[in-house]
Amino acid sequence: MQFRRLLKRPFLLLGLCSLFFLGNFWGCTSVQKSAKTHQPEPAAITSIAPSQVEGVQEKAETSEAAKTAKPVSVTITESVNEVSKGSSRVETDLPYMEERGEEGTFCKQAPQGQNKKGENAKKEPYFDIPIVMNPLVENFIKYYQTTGRKQFSIWLARSERYIPMMKKVLKEHGLPMDLVYLAMIESGFNPRAYSKKRASGPWQFIPGTGRKYGLKVNYWIDERRDPEKSTVAAARYLKDLYDQFESWHLAAAAYNCGEGKLNRAIKRYKTEDYWQLIQHHYLKRETRYYVPQMIAAALIAKEPEKYGFTNIQYQEPLNFERASVPGGVTLKEIAKACHCEEQTLRMLNPELIRRCTPPYTKRFSVKIPKGTKQILALNMSQLKPVVKGTPHGWVHTHIVRRGDTLYKLSRKYRARISDIRYLNHLKGNLLHVGQRLIIPAGRVRHPTYARKKSHRVKTARRSNGKRQKKVARNSSRSKYKEIVYVVRKGDNLWSIARSFNIRVKDICRLNPHVSKRTTLHPKDRLKLRVPMAEFSSVTLTARPVVQ
Repeated sequence: MQFRRLLKRPFLLLGLCSLFFLGNFWGCTSVQKSAKTHQPEPAAITSIAPSQVEGVQEKAETSEAAKTAKPVSVTITESVNEVSKGSSRVETDLPYMEERGEEGTFCKQAPQGQNKKGENAKKEPYFDIPIVMNPLVENFIKYYQTTGRKQFSIWLARSERYIPMMKKVLKEHGLPMDLVYLAMIESGFNPRAYSKKRASGPWQFIPGTGRKYGLKVNYWIDERRDPEKSTVAAARYLKDLYDQFESWHLAAAAYNCGEGKLNRAIKRYKTEDYWQLIQHHYLKRETRYYVPQMIAAALIAKEPEKYGFTNIQYQEPLNFERASVPGGVTLKEIAKACHCEEQTLRMLNPELIRRCTPPYTKRFSVKIPKGTKQILALNMSQLKPVVKGTPHGWVHTHIVRRGDTLYKLSRKYRARISDIRYLNHLKGNLLHVGQRLIIPAGRVRHPTYARKKSHRVKTARRSNGKRQKKVARNSSRSKYKEIVYVVRKGDNLWSIARSFNIRVKDICRLNPHVSKRTTLHPKDRLKLRVPMAEFSSVTLTARPVVQ
């Protein structure tokens, strides 16, 4: 009866049959799995007794486990002492070890002179910083190969001049030598590189960080431009960053954005992985792309021909020797004394921003071309200080008069009040009549900028109470002369006004078609009203003036 009922319900019968077949299939697979689990495992490399050493290779070839194992080129080297101790040593013939993660591949050092087959071949590049290959790094490699190819070629040509010295300094401080490519993406190994954030030099130090790590930054000298001293400071800074973050990726990111910003990012997202931090937008784009740029630059610089950079004319490394010269001597005089070009000294001493040695020091060490030290020693008597000043610039002496204040003096001489206080050891704003002050005159306010009463219209009150205009005699008109000035390349209204000792307002007044925002072009002509004293001094310097 039950069978007949099932026949009347075909769908129920079909379901029972399917359950029956599925049960049988599941049982078969479980039996196969259990059989596989009970199969003998591949033979592992274990300690071998001395009597069994000769038959190790034959057993390895005939064993079924060796046939099923994945083929890997492995060389087993054992000595009698190691076998007696029950130990073995395994050496791989791979050119480098790979540790693959979610984000990329980290390449370690390869056995030099060998490839995967164990044959002699070209040496693989060695990186002592973590190298990760991901889409960001690949994009920057393509960028340097296409859009930024011209600029990167200049960086490569300039790299050989500074990389040997920088690697030596980094090695002395126990740091990875591949960190030199951080300077490549910072400045392109340009000692005179200057950013809008006031960072300067090949390692792009801001003034505060540079002074923190022992670099002098003042009116006369900027040691952030010195390749050797700035590399020492950068090595100390990077070492401190690595001690704090324990990761070269994070240390490089902190070098760009600051350790405070990076610490806040780590606390916010609760991760110390650089590649996870840059997935968020808390860090600026420059910092998020900083490490990929460094990795891409390192990969290309190690193998430029592989990425299409051929026929690069590399510059020769710096070859110089040091000599001590008096303070306040210009580079032009030093070049004459050692029989070399001034441009060579400027290239060797980029830290001397005023083209002379600091006048506030008795002796200063300069770098001169190798082989010219003896010539300079013979002509040392010709070097005489011609510039006087302080770390804040040239100085003026001012005797305080009645009504003088620090604010008025700062406006008159275009100096900072803090600098006047520092040079004169003033704690407050109180001045005494007859007091002698030393004022830095790096930017001197010229007397012609002050208002002169002789040019103003005076009014005199009559006895009847009415005002009468009285024009003062302008005896100074005879002291001025109108000329036509031909604009040169690089000129602007401010530089022209400063050269002729006049105001920009006066230039615009004499030339109605010119305003403060007007762009000047070479060979343009401007009418100028120049004092006779300035006109005589300017004509002596072969200025393009048409009377």
